[in-house]
Amino acid sequence: MGRGLLNVSLCFLLAAPVFADLTKDQQKSLTDAIKRNNSETIREALVPIVANGGSEGAEFLCKTLEKMAKSSDNAYWQLVNAATSFNDTAAMEALGDYLAKKKKTALARDLLFALQNNHSTAATAAHAKVLEKGADDMKPLAVDQLAAIESEVSVDVLITAFLDLKKNDPLAERIERALRVLTGADCGTAEDWQKWWDISRADGLQGHDASFGSGGTVTGDLDPSRAGEFAGLETLAPEKIIVLKAECARANSGCNFDSIENVLENMGIPHTVMSRQEFEEDLEVLGGAMALVLNCVQISDHCVCPNCKANNVDMGMRLNQCTGCDTHDIINHALSGKAAKAIGQWVDAGGYLFSEDWGLIDVLSIAWPGLVGAGKMLGDQETPAQPMRGMTANPLFRGVFTRSGHQKINDYDDEGDSGDGETVEREADMLTEVLGVPEHFWTIDDESPAIKVKNPKVVLTLLRSEELRDESDGDEAVAITFQPRGKRGGAVLHVLSHFGKQESEVDEYAMQNLLLNFLLEARRGLNLD
Repeated sequence: MGRGLLNVSLCFLLAAPVFADLTKDQQKSLTDAIKRNNSETIREALVPIVANGGSEGAEFLCKTLEKMAKSSDNAYWQLVNAATSFNDTAAMEALGDYLAKKKKTALARDLLFALQNNHSTAATAAHAKVLEKGADDMKPLAVDQLAAIESEVSVDVLITAFLDLKKNDPLAERIERALRVLTGADCGTAEDWQKWWDISRADGLQGHDASFGSGGTVTGDLDPSRAGEFAGLETLAPEKIIVLKAECARANSGCNFDSIENVLENMGIPHTVMSRQEFEEDLEVLGGAMALVLNCVQISDHCVCPNCKANNVDMGMRLNQCTGCDTHDIINHALSGKAAKAIGQWVDAGGYLFSEDWGLIDVLSIAWPGLVGAGKMLGDQETPAQPMRGMTANPLFRGVFTRSGHQKINDYDDEGDSGDGETVEREADMLTEVLGVPEHFWTIDDESPAIKVKNPKVVLTLLRSEELRDESDGDEAVAITFQPRGKRGGAVLHVLSHFGKQESEVDEYAMQNLLLNFLLEARRGLNLD
């Protein structure tokens, strides 16, 4: 253990209050509720466990989660949220020990992912353990989450971890950025940071403003670490990100089902919009691009002649047999096989492709037929969606499903704790809200193709839906990513549905976060500075 982390840990323990023991009745109530798979009963059983705090409660929830491999996603994520909702140091120390001990497991990553919503100072104890003994893919998440906890203790933990890094460790840049965000200083080496902090700690933190962007996008409330990275996207040349849309034959035909260019504009990310026809005529434009973004467009044959009607109703995009005239103008906006294969070769060489909905048929299944394909055509619906267990350490998940500000788990004044060993209890109303079922829904348009993952060793499912799996012959993916040539090439991110379709801001921001993280990874992968 690093000397600094040991000192931080001792300070935590000396300040820790005494908590009520976890009772056998509380354990039995939760175990029975899980067996019945009743979300409300599970929540009622969780509230007293988290309210009482202490290491026993945290340890019990983690061990219970280990036994939930075959449980429903709702119950699983309820307990994951509960295990990361404690705001006392004893519980967070226990959670940190568990994350370090079980660092090779999927559960450890899911717990760390959920911990992003806990902004209490006590949570720094868990992050300290991850930085000291956690897996390499978990440490960047711990750094990012520490950057969002405005506390001198966060700086203590980050500097100690910085001092313990080996030469040329890639985590150094992330720690430096987190320290700059928290303190407003820029000190250079780990030793220089330690010298400066020894003098400046007594003055406290000056606070930070992580807000970027506007227009109702996720960039208006970025976590501090990504806010620092976002500046790099703002300065990109527009030709680095190309957005393809269809050039509709009629003004009212609505052949574009999305306008991702508007999302990027509101985020403040430079980009170039091209029509599909322009792109077909100049495929070499890919040579100068970092990322290609495909709007979902009408790729099926449809009539656009001005006098045609479908069933005597102006349908805009008419897929039915037209009536009302004897001349039909049948078109579609699908990319040619040549263009789809050119995109595939470009990704193989290092490009980053974002696709949605019908892009699965239009490009992905043509460029990589052995990896993905189109499954059953789905009906108009909302389906619950949750992270794929164990995938949450993937950098594309940064900020996904973050609770809104009023729901984040922050420090609370525990009036019952006078420092003389009284039991600390959390506010029941707040816990009732936090420990409810983490409901996230994906809105799916009519005739959207289910995502068929043909090679799960290469294609990673990020978001899944149990209900979708039951409806579409096992095709449960809501969002996928893959690198066709591994680290030697670029990457693909594909999502079911469209922007602006999601019911809640959290779910809409989940899509925006996926896109933003994908672009940040593209920039990082191409070393654009």
